[in-house]
This record gives sequence, C-alpha cells and structure tokens, in this order.
Amino acid sequence: MVSVQIRPATRRDAARIAEMANALNRYHDMDEVFTAEGVKRDGYGPRAAFSCLLAVMEGQTIGYAMYHPCYNSDVANWTTKAATKAL
Repeated sequence: MVSVQIRPATRRDAARIAEMANALNRYHDMDEVFTAEGVKRDGYGPRAAFSCLLAVMEGQTIGYAMYHPCYNSDVANWTTKAATKAL
C-alpha cells in the first residue's frame, strides 16, 4: 500500500511549491506568477507571511497546503514591509 506523508515545507522546497502554485493559477486562469525567490521571501524567516505543509508520496511532492492568519496569495509579491505600510 502506498502512503502519503505530510511534512512541513522548508526553503529547499520553494521551487516545487512555486511550480505547483503556478499550475493551480493556470488552471484558474490567473496571471499571478509564483517564484521560488518569492516563496522563500514570503514564507520563511522571522516575519513569515505563511506556513506550508507538503504531501509526499514515494519521494515525490504531490501537493501543498499554505496556511496563514491573513496571507493573501493574490498579493504574494508584496514584501512584508510593503504590506505593513499598506495596513
């Protein structure tokens, strides 16, 4: 039986997270583009805007879940500083 493991994402997963997020955006005809650099910038560090879990099956990342208190993926390119100023 094949099982799926859930684990916290790390900075090393940023490219795969961006790839999956972009696939979802294309599916929904959205123009927003995620980059590994943006995922690293927005998702890690002392002021991370979101957390992320990955679903892994047979060594392959097959899904992700981002969660946050108030992060909006439509404005993922905002830096923490710009978001703070906007508030």
